[in-house]
Amino acid sequence: MDKPTYEELEAENTRLKGRMAVHDEAGSATPNVRVWPRVGRGVLILLGCLSLLAVDLGLWANRNLINNEGYVAAVAPLAKDPAVQTAVVKATEQQIDANTDISTTVQNALPDKAAFLAGPITTGVNNAIHSFLAKAVDSPKFADAWTTVNDRAHSRIINYVSKYEGNGQITVADAYSSLSDRLAGTKLGSVVANKPLPPKLGNIQLIDASWLPIAHTAAVAVQWSVPVGILIAIIGFGAAIWWSPRRRKTLIVVALTLAFTLGLANIIVRLIQQVRENNIADPTYRAAAHSVSQAVLGPFIVQTRVWIVVALVVAVAAWLSGPALSAVRLRDWLGRRTSSLARASGYLGAGTPAIAWLRRRRRIVEWSLVALAIVVLMFLTPLTIAIVAWTAVVLIFLIVLVEILTSTPATESRRVA
Repeated sequence: MDKPTYEELEAENTRLKGRMAVHDEAGSATPNVRVWPRVGRGVLILLGCLSLLAVDLGLWANRNLINNEGYVAAVAPLAKDPAVQTAVVKATEQQIDANTDISTTVQNALPDKAAFLAGPITTGVNNAIHSFLAKAVDSPKFADAWTTVNDRAHSRIINYVSKYEGNGQITVADAYSSLSDRLAGTKLGSVVANKPLPPKLGNIQLIDASWLPIAHTAAVAVQWSVPVGILIAIIGFGAAIWWSPRRRKTLIVVALTLAFTLGLANIIVRLIQQVRENNIADPTYRAAAHSVSQAVLGPFIVQTRVWIVVALVVAVAAWLSGPALSAVRLRDWLGRRTSSLARASGYLGAGTPAIAWLRRRRRIVEWSLVALAIVVLMFLTPLTIAIVAWTAVVLIFLIVLVEILTSTPATESRRVA
């Protein structure tokens, strides 16, 4: 059996001291004193996780629901989605059938002797309509019209909801005020708009939209959820870690709890999505609803998964850099492998001023690379799991390269030089 290294003995000594300190503290305290700090830290961690979940939802909602450009970018590709095109064609055919009885029209147009042709002609007309509609929805004009209609409708709805201050009852005066705003700056606006209405006429209720105040509150809450949620998460996580006698372990718990919370939210969103789709009986419309929900909810699901990966990376990094015996052994093994690679490469650059400078500032350089990777991920849009994975691979490669270049002992560097 191999003898333990100095680092392993030091890590085991640190671990035993920590356990002794915890047992001493537990032995000198009453049960309530031992329990309440844990409960308090748990509450702070849970508060921070829920706050970051609100931030996750807020970022997605701001980018894909509130922001007009983000919403249009999400729904514009649906015009070319086969499931959506099929649903549009079917809905249009149903509207035509509801308003026009093609079979009866054909029968009335034919003489009695040609009545047997009504069926084939009706089938031919329906096939021609279907073919025309299929080509129409697959054309660039339909895609442009789809984008334009969604752009205008979304812009008007968000603008109205964000500025709405009523009780959900839309009166003639409200409609007239909205029309005046739209006609502002036009010739018709100077004649019709902004004229006083009689009180009896202006107070007539047109629509009872009780959802409008709720939508306005939700829009405001979404805008504030990101900064407020980040602040609360920083306070909650920071206080829990500062309060803990074993801060590294608490950091690992924070990261794992956050990953679990976000994973649970991801599962719940997908379950709700699946249930809503299953409630649609028609398979054509169900497929179209799936495409629409994927376009709208897909960015949230991907974004949440990215956050989960980042949280797990933080947990692994905290464990790997800690005093746990398994982590020390892994670091010792990696150190031996790094030294072997350095010897195999002939100690590239050993003895040069650049390597000497890098050796003195090795940790600063490595942490700078980590900070640079975080900054890059912050500004990459859209952020996917593949991008995070490749960024992590490049980061690990650069850190290993730094370790290889700086692993030459000082005496060996002078000998090589």
